[in-house]
Amino acid sequence: MLKVWFIRHGQSQANAGEKTSDSSGIELSPLGRKQAELVADHFRQAPDLIVSSPYMRARQTSECLTGRFPQVPVETWPVQEFTYLAHERCENTTETERVPLAHEYWERYDPHYVDGAAVESYTGFMARVEETWTRLMSEHRDKWVVVFSHAHFIKASIWYWLHPKDRLTPKGMRRYRNFLYSVPIPNGAILKASFGEEFSSGVPLIDHIPEKMRGD
Repeated sequence: MLKVWFIRHGQSQANAGEKTSDSSGIELSPLGRKQAELVADHFRQAPDLIVSSPYMRARQTSECLTGRFPQVPVETWPVQEFTYLAHERCENTTETERVPLAHEYWERYDPHYVDGAAVESYTGFMARVEETWTRLMSEHRDKWVVVFSHAHFIKASIWYWLHPKDRLTPKGMRRYRNFLYSVPIPNGAILKASFGEEFSSGVPLIDHIPEKMRGD
């Protein structure tokens, strides 16, 4: 059986309310670094593989676990956040300031719409999710893989198995948006999934992080 633990990065500068520009370079906040340590402390044994998003905040979160188990292979996969807003529209803005832009994007319900250069469509995002599952099942069957990623990607990885027929339609996009709000994944949360004869997953776990240190 393939066992996958998806881990959301610790609190980032953006999660903490700071102004940011390039999504890929956003770093952890001081609280996020402590959360990353608590994530690593939760592990009682080494996994077979550690995978990280190329985005800085996910890589920094993974470093505590890779430091604890230096013998475990580490790979960078395209499991980064869904970046769908044009960079020039988001430069030096906070998450709160980007809310109207995000609302405008989602209200289109156009799976193929691309907001600007160097960002992806909803269809492209879902293709990355599918490619990740294909790679996991073909190359790492019967292994335990830990994936350091982002809220959107983790939720989409679960959504992938829930609505396979209309996943890439406007209707499917609307359903996915509703799903986003119904499944909170806090910073540092762990979502455990597996695939044997069929897919199964639990709920995001956050007990390893004290309530006063959970942040966003």
